[in-house]
Amino acid sequence: MLTELPSLAEHPKPASILVDKGNIQQGEKQEVEEGSKKVETHTDWRSILEISRSRDSKIQSEYDRVRRSIRDTLKSTKGTLDNISKTQSVVKESMDQSKELDRKWNKFQSDFDQAMSKMVERIGEAIGARKTRSDPLAAIVEGDEGDEVPTVVQKKLVLGMDLTLRAVCRKLKKGTYKKVAVIMGAGCSVSAGIPDFRTPGTGLYDNLSKYNLPYPEAAFDLHYFNNVDPQPFVELGSSLYPGRHSPTPAHLFVKKLSDSGLLLRCYTQNIDGLERQAGLPGDKLVEAHGSFLGEGACGLCGNKVGEEVMKVGMLGKKLVKCEKVGCCGNCKPPITFFGEDLPEVFKSRYREDMKECDLLIVMGTSLSVAPISNLPEMVRPLVPRVLINKQVVGTFKYKDGEENYRDVIWEGTCDDGVAAISNLMGWGGKGVMGKDGTTEQRGDTKQRCGKKQRAKLKKPSALGNKGAQNRSKKKPVREVTG
Repeated sequence: MLTELPSLAEHPKPASILVDKGNIQQGEKQEVEEGSKKVETHTDWRSILEISRSRDSKIQSEYDRVRRSIRDTLKSTKGTLDNISKTQSVVKESMDQSKELDRKWNKFQSDFDQAMSKMVERIGEAIGARKTRSDPLAAIVEGDEGDEVPTVVQKKLVLGMDLTLRAVCRKLKKGTYKKVAVIMGAGCSVSAGIPDFRTPGTGLYDNLSKYNLPYPEAAFDLHYFNNVDPQPFVELGSSLYPGRHSPTPAHLFVKKLSDSGLLLRCYTQNIDGLERQAGLPGDKLVEAHGSFLGEGACGLCGNKVGEEVMKVGMLGKKLVKCEKVGCCGNCKPPITFFGEDLPEVFKSRYREDMKECDLLIVMGTSLSVAPISNLPEMVRPLVPRVLINKQVVGTFKYKDGEENYRDVIWEGTCDDGVAAISNLMGWGGKGVMGKDGTTEQRGDTKQRCGKKQRAKLKKPSALGNKGAQNRSKKKPVREVTG
């Protein structure tokens, strides 16, 4: 039987050789015609078979290695999947335990509140609280009309000496607070891309250093604007004009308070108009320092200028001059400058609102400009006050014995602070607060606010308004009458 085989690679030319399988073991000689010559060749079939077997062995070995590698990989993958499954199970179990702990904690809080209410009712009867009140707790916490100094019991019942956002939000959700007043400063607009005023290096006042202002506030000083140099305000106004920036989480948080029926009033020191842009209703907003929106006026004669004219001038960084015959004054938007009277809406509301509010939230302000800086001291002595700010300002301070019974401090950005409150209220938003409503940052902050720093803040009386009146004498003042 004959089989056709390919020639070896070393042959000069491929040739078809007919071989008898019976002679393979010994090899054989063949004569092959190459052109006109006969060439004698010798085929070593034994070597060919050995080479073939060697190649087959290597291929088989490589195949076995790959197969073992795949098997090991599959085994490792299965182990990884098993570990993932176990981890998922542990996480699920932890989440279930956490939910159970939350449920138990909420039940404890409810039971504690009930027990406290019963205890307060007995205390109220003992000290002669008025029976006409539907809530005996309110009788103790609020006291009778004319009380000037709260009692120790009243102080401890404001937040239960739990000076955390969680305690505030628990009462907010429960309906204890229904008239929240908010004071907003420039720090609320920083994340919108608008620098605040006084931060060294980045504040708006530092950016005006090229004008060599005698003092930073001169950019908003009426006399300086009219008689010295109006250009610093024009430069500053161009960067702040509404429409170039979007509301921040702080503005949307205040809008959420309004939508939830919890906002009494928002007092803003900002002139960027982001509160309006966020959709805050006009009757809930007091722009204490005015706004860019509305008719402008001459700083000297008071002659009115159209809003569109002022807008074109502000956006183009061009000073708008008064068109009244015989007047050469400079025109400005309806913004309250130092030396001007505050808006009528502020004068007519701030005293009543501070007396009526049952919770005060102060955000992103240095509280360095009167009379806004005095508002936190005007709320009733048993009204909780929340400060969301990068530094402790005004009369806010950490608890030190019985000195602080109502102030909750969040040292951080406004966005993080309102996100923490929103999380605790169930409104969504990602904060940097721990699950229990307190923050690791709070402990660090207390260490930073040591004896030296606390010594700088004069201890408040029970009304929390002594000392600050003296400090307010050194603050820039926008005039207010009435």
